[in-house]
Amino acid sequence: MEEKRSKVSTFYNATIRQLLDAYIYKGDYDKEYIESLLDKVFNDPSNKHYSYVLYVNYIFSLKKNDPAIKRIFSKFRVKDFTELFDFITKDSKGIVNNNALINLYFFSSNVFFKNEQYDQAFKYLKKANVITKQIYSEELAQTLAAFESNKVREQKEIEISREKEKNKTYFIFIIITIGFLIFSVVLIFIIRSKRAKLAEKNKENELLLKEINHRVKNNFQTISSLLELQSRKVTDEGFKEILKEGQNRINSLSLIHKRLYQNNEVSTICFQDYCKELINQNVIVYKFDKINLDILMKNILLDIDTAIPLGLILNELSTNTFKYAFDDKNNCQIKITLDEIEVGEYKLTYRDNGKGLPADMNWSTLKSLGLVLIKRLTKQLHGQMNYFFDNGAVFEITFIDTQRRSDVD
Repeated sequence: MEEKRSKVSTFYNATIRQLLDAYIYKGDYDKEYIESLLDKVFNDPSNKHYSYVLYVNYIFSLKKNDPAIKRIFSKFRVKDFTELFDFITKDSKGIVNNNALINLYFFSSNVFFKNEQYDQAFKYLKKANVITKQIYSEELAQTLAAFESNKVREQKEIEISREKEKNKTYFIFIIITIGFLIFSVVLIFIIRSKRAKLAEKNKENELLLKEINHRVKNNFQTISSLLELQSRKVTDEGFKEILKEGQNRINSLSLIHKRLYQNNEVSTICFQDYCKELINQNVIVYKFDKINLDILMKNILLDIDTAIPLGLILNELSTNTFKYAFDDKNNCQIKITLDEIEVGEYKLTYRDNGKGLPADMNWSTLKSLGLVLIKRLTKQLHGQMNYFFDNGAVFEITFIDTQRRSDVD
């Protein structure tokens, strides 16, 4: 590039920025070379402010007390991260676009977290969230309205009519969160359909899917963080519980994409490992010291179209167990089995040693969102749900895999 170019063009500088981003993401680079490239971008007036994001990303990739950090402090004539990030964010306002400004706040927050400066980290994360809500508020609200079922929408409308004046801000926040979640899931499905049409480029598509899963996982984690921050400001215990349950559902989806990103096989996950991580995560959320957990699944692999609804079902069952099943948190037992009855047909059995559901429960007029969600997800899997009491609650859910569902459809 250096030999062929006739002049420094915008394309040249844009390519240098992409090259820097690739080197920093890879993590294997010559620091002097990287810093020389950073200087090139910084010294170009049209790219100077966009170089700030690259500087922050570069700092995040360095170890604590790396001499390169002091060189950057010296370049900008600052003595610590706070002075550096305050300067570059103020210098960027009104010049860079909102996406670049969001990245600058978000990556600066990551650096503070890495260096255990948590107050500053949350300060910058909040700034990134404010701009994000400004960008996506209207679009994501429309997306949510298109995907909500009639029954859930009616329930939301009743809640809005009661709490419209005092909880207007909270309602908008929930719309943005769920809309962003739906948008992310639709995005991964679109990428998967394109992958089938480009079989001759299988390796490239596998790398693409890994990156998408990684980004979707990060999006879910960002949403979860937003919910956590928002719940701290909520005084209404009922509304706080709604936010907590929404956060758990998002985390259950995030775990699936995390495992797809980490596995060599990008289309399936080991559901047994996923179950262990999900249940242990809920143990922490609901503050149980110890659970006797027994999972028997023989390393069954499930694709994402089956794992997502089944993971949400398992999250709802375990959430109900931790919230309602035990009066005493000692001697708590959960047993989960997943067996392949025949090719493409499975049976999930979930049992605990709690007090079970009320004996007079009318399944045709359920009002519990969790149980309604379990029934709908089971129907989505072309399955059936059966409940009975046997020294505790027992749920049996039979379903068929994606291939057989597509044959039926």
